[in-house]
Amino acid sequence: ESAKAALIFVACPATASVERREKALKKINTAVAEAKKLEPSIPHFGKVAIKFSDDAAKRYVGGDIGWLEKGNERYIWKNNVVDAIFALSEPAEISDIITTDDGYYIAKLSDRRPQAAHPLESIRNEIKYRAFQEKRKRLYDDFYTTMKAGLEITTNQLLLETIEPPSGKKSGAKDAPVGFSKK
Repeated sequence: ESAKAALIFVACPATASVERREKALKKINTAVAEAKKLEPSIPHFGKVAIKFSDDAAKRYVGGDIGWLEKGNERYIWKNNVVDAIFALSEPAEISDIITTDDGYYIAKLSDRRPQAAHPLESIRNEIKYRAFQEKRKRLYDDFYTTMKAGLEITTNQLLLETIEPPSGKKSGAKDAPVGFSKK
């Protein structure tokens, strides 16, 4: 299952003062009110995101975050934000305010694709690639564990203290690399 959505984010860390938290809540509530006035055919937040969102990367594209796949946990947003997006059922539907430890969000569903079965031939290469990646990681982890086994790593602090740092210019070194001139 996939969902395409837009987000407005108002930053407010968990350590913020009561006044700052109240100001952020007022801002997100105003954003909700303006977002609900938007034409339902607009698939994102448009100018409302530009006006209210603290997400510099997404604000100028109306908060559009693209397609999300249900069950994928590699998103930059907290799980409750992604869950709120998948809880929306109809395009143009706007979520309630979503609270996280870094601030407040509202989500707007743009489109939705139901879960579908794919023929094996269409996903064969993806399966091979994932299997290769898993095997590669397992081999790397095994190799690293084997190499570490039996090694005792110590730091000779007295020897480190006797080493002089380089003076900057080696004897016989040229003033400037070939092709460059000193000014």
